[in-house]
Amino acid sequence: MWGRSRLVILYAGVLGIGALLAIIWLGALSHEPSYVPMQAGTHQYLLAIADTDAAREKGLGDIPSLATNKGMLFVYPGQQELCFWMKDMRFPLDILWLDGGHRVVTIRKHVQPSSYPEQFCATAQYVIELNAGQVAAAHIIDGDVLNF
Repeated sequence: MWGRSRLVILYAGVLGIGALLAIIWLGALSHEPSYVPMQAGTHQYLLAIADTDAAREKGLGDIPSLATNKGMLFVYPGQQELCFWMKDMRFPLDILWLDGGHRVVTIRKHVQPSSYPEQFCATAQYVIELNAGQVAAAHIIDGDVLNF
């Protein structure tokens, strides 16, 4: 027969394992973004991938700044009209809309946080946000194909 102390130890062990599994499961839900490198001319960027509704909605909002070589890639399942705004942004951005072949179809430079609630729209499958000035620095123009 199991003694009372053995049952207490067994229950504590089960609770401990349950707590560990809960921590692992909740960590998986936090969904740290994946990153993809992008080459634009001689410039290289590391783009955080926003490929879920929640990640696309949050975007770069609420972060205080962005390293010069970083950005965000918004991925959609197909070509559609994509509208962006500067809600909760603290710094200006260059925004690029790309078709399914990664070809730049529209560029908006130096979009200011104060432009909110104005929306900036274009038909595309991907959108890339970079720090303001990076489109000019990397010499990105309409029609360029970006490698990511």
